[in-house]
Amino acid sequence: MKHARGAVNPETARSMSGRMLLPRQRMQTIVSWAALAGLLLILCIRLTTNEPIEDGAFSGSAIATVTAGGYSNPGPREILTLAVGTLLLTCGALWAAGRVTMQRIGQLGLIVLLAGWATASAVQASNRFAAITGVFDMTMGLIAGWAVAQLCTTDRRRQFVISILAGLLAVICAKGFYQKYFELPETLRYFQQHKAAFFRQMGWGKGDPSILLFESRIKSQAVTGFLILSDALAEVILPLSLICLPLALFLFRRRPDTVPPAPEKETTRGRTGGRISAAGGEIPPEVVPGIPILLLFFASLAVLVFTLSKGGVAAEVICIITLATGYLNRQFLQNKRWLVAGLVMLMIAAASCAMVSWGLLRHGLPTKDLLYRWQYWTGAVRMTEHRPLLGVGLNNFGYYYTHYKLPNAPEDVKDPHNPIVRLASEAGLPAAAMWIALVLWTFLSAIRKPVVNTRQPAAKTGLIPPAWLGGFAGIWWIMQVMITAPESKSAGEWNFLFIQGICFAAVAFLGMVLANDAWRHLNVPQRRVVMLSLALGAAGMCLYDQINLALVTGPVAMLFWVCLGAAQPQTADSIAPVDSTQAADGDRIVPARGQKAGAALLTMGAAVGIFAVWLPAETGRLAIDPAIWQKAYAVAAADHNPQAAMRAVDHVLQCKPRSEVWLGRKIGLLMASGKNPRRYVLRLLLINITNPRVRIGFAMTSRAGLTVSERIAQLKLALQLNSDLPPHELTRLTPVEIAQINHEIKVLSRRHGIGK
Repeated sequence: MKHARGAVNPETARSMSGRMLLPRQRMQTIVSWAALAGLLLILCIRLTTNEPIEDGAFSGSAIATVTAGGYSNPGPREILTLAVGTLLLTCGALWAAGRVTMQRIGQLGLIVLLAGWATASAVQASNRFAAITGVFDMTMGLIAGWAVAQLCTTDRRRQFVISILAGLLAVICAKGFYQKYFELPETLRYFQQHKAAFFRQMGWGKGDPSILLFESRIKSQAVTGFLILSDALAEVILPLSLICLPLALFLFRRRPDTVPPAPEKETTRGRTGGRISAAGGEIPPEVVPGIPILLLFFASLAVLVFTLSKGGVAAEVICIITLATGYLNRQFLQNKRWLVAGLVMLMIAAASCAMVSWGLLRHGLPTKDLLYRWQYWTGAVRMTEHRPLLGVGLNNFGYYYTHYKLPNAPEDVKDPHNPIVRLASEAGLPAAAMWIALVLWTFLSAIRKPVVNTRQPAAKTGLIPPAWLGGFAGIWWIMQVMITAPESKSAGEWNFLFIQGICFAAVAFLGMVLANDAWRHLNVPQRRVVMLSLALGAAGMCLYDQINLALVTGPVAMLFWVCLGAAQPQTADSIAPVDSTQAADGDRIVPARGQKAGAALLTMGAAVGIFAVWLPAETGRLAIDPAIWQKAYAVAAADHNPQAAMRAVDHVLQCKPRSEVWLGRKIGLLMASGKNPRRYVLRLLLINITNPRVRIGFAMTSRAGLTVSERIAQLKLALQLNSDLPPHELTRLTPVEIAQINHEIKVLSRRHGIGK
C-alpha cells in the first residue's frame, strides 16, 4: 500500500507510539493535555456557577438570600483571574504544539488586535472597571477557542473534548429538572412571603413597573439553569445537544467493513441493513452507551422547552433539520462545500438587508419582539454615530442606552441583543468588523477537508482512563463549591451545597463515561460528522444570538468559541500522522519553534504582560471591586442601616457613575434623611431622557428638591413622552395616573400663581 510522501504508515505510527518519548516530547504532551483540560475546566466552571447579577439584583433561587448573607458568586475579580489563567494556558499550548498553521497565526493576530482595540475603548468608558472586565471576558472566550483548535490535533483529544461536553450537558439537564420541579416552586413560595424585603433591597417603591415585570418573569417559572437568563440556557443547549444526536444514532447503525472484527464467539458479522448483530440475540456492545446518550438528547430538548424560549426551540429545530439534510447529501456537500458556503453567506446577507430595509421603511419590524429589537438597534446606531471608533466601552451599553433610545421605546436594556451591534456601539466599528471577520474565518475553516483520509478504517480507539474523567469531575466541582460557598456560617447551607456538588459531579462523570465509550465505536467519517455537528450547533448559537443575546462576553460566548475551535479539522491525527509537508487546502504548516510561531508566542506574552501590569494600576485608581459594596448595601438595606447603606452606595457610584439604579438609591437615602437630592435628581434625568415614570416619581414630591417650575415642566414632559409609547405597554401610564398628573399640574400652577 502506497502512502503520501512524508506520511507515516499507520502500523508504523502505532508501533512508534509505544516507544519511549524523548524528554522534550514527553513534556510537550503533558503540557498539551494540561492546557486542554485546564481550558475545558474553566469553561465548565463558568457554565455551572451562578453569575452575579448587575446592581445587586437576584433571580431564581438566589432570592432566598435577600435577608441572608448570600452566596459568594464569582465577580469581576474572579473573571479576571480565570481570564489570566486562560492566557497562560494558551501560552503553554502554543509552546507545546509540535506545529502551527499560518491560518492559526493569522487568527491569533486578529484576536490580539481585537483585544487591543477593546482595551483602548475601555480607557474612556464611564464604568472603566466593567469595561476592563469585558475586555478580559471577551479575550478569554476568543483565546480559549483558538487554543482548543490548536490542541485538538489527535483523535484522543477530540474524544476527551466530546466526553467533557457530554458531561456538561448532563449536569445542565440535571440542574434544569431540579430547578423546574423543586427550586422554582420553592422560590416562588419564598418570594410571596418576603416581597417587602426584596422590593426594599431593590429600591422599588409601590407602583414601580419593575415590580410588575419582575413578578411576571418569576411567575412564568422559566428554567435558567446556572445562568441568569433562560435565553442563555437555551443557547447553551444548542451545540451540546447536537453532538449527542449523531453520536447516539451512529451507535445503532455501524458498517461492518469499517469496524475492527470482534471474536467469533461474541458477535456474528451480518451485513443485513449494514448492522452488526450479536450472537444469540445479545445486545450489541455499542447500544449500551447509545441508549442513555439518546435519552440525554431528549432530556436536553425537554429542558430547552422549560426555558420557554421560542427562539431557542426554533433554532434547535433548524439545526436538526440542517444536520439531517446535510448528512443525507453529504457527498454533494463534500464536493461543493465552498459553493454551498458562499450561497449560505449570500442568503444571510440578503436576509439581513431585507430586515434592515423593512425596518427603515416601516420604522419597525413585524412582531412585537422584533419591534423591540429594532428599537434597541436604532438606539445603538445613534450611540455609535457619536462614538464610531471606540464606542462607549464593553459592558457600558446600558449606562448610555437610556440617553440615546427612541422616545417610543418602552424598555431599558443592558445590551442590544445583537453581537455586531453591541461591538459597534461598545467598542467601535473597527472592532465589529474584526469580530465578523474572525467568525467567518473560523466557520469557513471548520468545513475544510481534514488532513487524514476519512475513507480508511478506524483505528482501534480505547477508553480514556475513567480515573482521568473522575479526576476532572472532582476538581471541577470542588472548585465550583469553593466559588459558590455561602458567606454565612450555617452548617445546613454548607451541607446542602456539598451534597449538591457530589450529585452534580456524579452526573457529570456518568455523562463523560458514556460519551467516552460511545466515541470508540465510531469510524472516522462518523466522528467527523459529530465534530461538524458541534460546528452546526455553534452556527445555531450565532443565528439565535442575532436577536436574543449578545454573544461577546460571558460563559455562553466562551462555549461558542470552544465549540467552534474543537470542530476545526485536525492538522495532525493519531490515526495517520502527517509531517509539515501535509496541510489542509493549501494551508502551510510551520513548526512551533519557527520564527513565526515564536513571534506569536512573544505577542501573546506581551499581551499577558500588559494586562498584568496595566490592570492593577487601573484598578488602583478606581474604587475597588463594586461587588463588595453591592453586597454591603444589600445587607445594610435588610438591617435598616441607612448610614452603612449610604456609604456602600457612594463607593458603588465611584465605579458606576451612570447607573440609574444606584443613583436612584442615593436619591432615596438622601430623601429619607431629609437632605436635598436635587443635584442627583437632575443628573439621573439627564441620563434617562425618555422614561416618563422616572420624571413623575421626582416631580410629584417636593422632597426631590426640584423647583415648582421644574416640577411642572417634568410632569408635562412625562405626559408627552407617555403619548409616544405604544398602546398596551407595561410602562404606559393608566388613565387614572394621567388624571392625577393633570390635577397635580393644576394644583402647582394655581398654588404658586404660574400660568397653565
